[in-house]
Amino acid sequence: MNQKISVVLFCGGRGSASIIREMIRNTFIDLTLLINAYDDGLSTGELRNFIPGMLGPSDFRKNLSYLIHLYSSQQYILTQLLEFRFPKTITEEAINGFRSWSKYGKQSELMLIADFYAIVESMDPSWISRCRHFLNVFFDYEMRQATKINYADCSLGNLIFSGAYLDSNQSFNAAIQKLAQVFGARAQLVNVSGGENRFLVALKEDGEVLEKEGRVVGQQTKVPIYRIYLLKEALNAVQIQALQAMGTRSEKERFLQELDAPVQLSREADEAIRVADIILYGPGTQFSSLIPSYRSTGIQASIQASRAKLKVFIANILCDHDIQGITCKQLIDQVLFYMGDPENQHHFITDVLLTSKIRKNAEVFSRGEGLQSASYLGMQVHDESLEHPVYAGVHNGIRTVKQILDCWKKSVSSFEERELQIYVDLNKRSLALHLLVEEFLEIPWNDKFQKVRLILQSSSEEKKELRNFQIPDYLQIQWVHYSGSFSELIAFDEWIQNTQARYFATITGDGEYRLKDLWFACEFVKNSSFAVVLGSRNQSRRQFLNSLDAAYGESRWLWIMSWLGAFIFSILFALRQGVIFSDPFTGFRLYDREKMHLFISHPRFHHRRRTSVQLVQDLLSVGLEIAEIPVFYKTFIGFTDIKWRIKRGIHNVFRLWF
Repeated sequence: MNQKISVVLFCGGRGSASIIREMIRNTFIDLTLLINAYDDGLSTGELRNFIPGMLGPSDFRKNLSYLIHLYSSQQYILTQLLEFRFPKTITEEAINGFRSWSKYGKQSELMLIADFYAIVESMDPSWISRCRHFLNVFFDYEMRQATKINYADCSLGNLIFSGAYLDSNQSFNAAIQKLAQVFGARAQLVNVSGGENRFLVALKEDGEVLEKEGRVVGQQTKVPIYRIYLLKEALNAVQIQALQAMGTRSEKERFLQELDAPVQLSREADEAIRVADIILYGPGTQFSSLIPSYRSTGIQASIQASRAKLKVFIANILCDHDIQGITCKQLIDQVLFYMGDPENQHHFITDVLLTSKIRKNAEVFSRGEGLQSASYLGMQVHDESLEHPVYAGVHNGIRTVKQILDCWKKSVSSFEERELQIYVDLNKRSLALHLLVEEFLEIPWNDKFQKVRLILQSSSEEKKELRNFQIPDYLQIQWVHYSGSFSELIAFDEWIQNTQARYFATITGDGEYRLKDLWFACEFVKNSSFAVVLGSRNQSRRQFLNSLDAAYGESRWLWIMSWLGAFIFSILFALRQGVIFSDPFTGFRLYDREKMHLFISHPRFHHRRRTSVQLVQDLLSVGLEIAEIPVFYKTFIGFTDIKWRIKRGIHNVFRLWF
């Protein structure tokens, strides 16, 4: 079973960078980037002409640089290596030195390329060896050709990709996988197509032909692009002249349609789409980086078969050259047309993210013309402030990903978003129940929740003590009587199986916890990736020692044993689970149903659990994140049940291993 949220993002080279970086920061997201390779500008076009049949590697190179960990100097240097470009004024002597270094490894040969020499000088020898291998493959190919390429302003990363392509029996998709593994990419990089070599051409509404990808993304008139085509061969001079001689757009359309050669969706892309939980159509150069991907043969069937309930179109914030003169609504219509679902009958897009309000005075693309209503063709339209606080026209990764995840939660959730249930078992300490209910009534729960239910493990006598409380409608008090030393497990199962409340808290033990700590715990878990929060009683030295004094002050031996036991059990738990908690025995726990879908659908959900520690083990085993926060805790002399404490401790230790 996939234990993460599987996200597929259609993207180009730069437009989704901030979104990608935020996605890979979330450990519960399994990200796949679907990219096409029809670019042919600058050194990319030079290399495609030099190696017939090879697609353009530049967008893959850019995304690979985003996916490298930046937690060491070596990883940072790798990104510099991939993005390095030779000087525009580079000499043949310097290039010969570069070739010699690639073959023999003598760094002195690089002295004429000072910036690159500084990178290599800082690199680990093992990384240098891997990069030199791919460069040598490329240079061996170059030696066999009658011509040489122009290295001025050439991307070194593109040369490495070219070498990997040649080293992979000229399989572009195999080269991508090889380099992603070598560089340790933190997400899957997948070519949308099977690797067929194609050249992008666009036809504008006034009949102008943009004969190459570089012109599609470059400066152009504000007349909208009408159609795009993928050709097996780049348009030659004769074909361009013939197109120019044609009088009408329809003539040109027929001419280009005859040359159009659709590509098949790759097996890897098909599999990623089908198992995705979320499909994202990212921002970027739409008619170059994105729409050509959507017209791949087979993509309609993959999206229809996908388990994804959320499919989000993330609109550009500002106008790129290729989307001048059209609105976001018109662009969505174009996307649906190429996907083969013009009326969105199959819900290929479920949500649209707009950013109409921006900081700077610029031409806003996501102005939402025609999308003012909350829905368009069955899509939910969200107009939010998603622009980066510093960089104009760039998405704020944190806000955008949060908005996406909020939409996803709503698409898969049937629970009551703003309901909290609190189960309390004070282990016969009935005198404290009255004060606990008083605190419950004082907290302004309705600021955060629509309904809060306090479930009390209590006897008939205790019910009588509390029956005269007058409570508002949004609060409820319920009495239950569960048997056993771990009654909170029965309450947990009741919550998760028979109710729809989002949050559930348990407070158990013979000491005093504060309900107001739940107030802050709920806010913490709501705005984090953690599914469970444990309240640690041990993070305050004074609190910990005072609790021991109150519980075992009359017995020095029990005091010492409990002091040692707290630390020993933390160590045992760490050895068993590979996770360190300062207080695994805590009776303060908060659960968020929204993030527990992996547990609910896992076979471990049906296991019989006899201790609270076993529940934590099961949650960890399916990949859920658990956090600790400090909470108030106090015990009182004469009110602690030493036998009950020891019994629970022994059971927890035993069930930890058996």
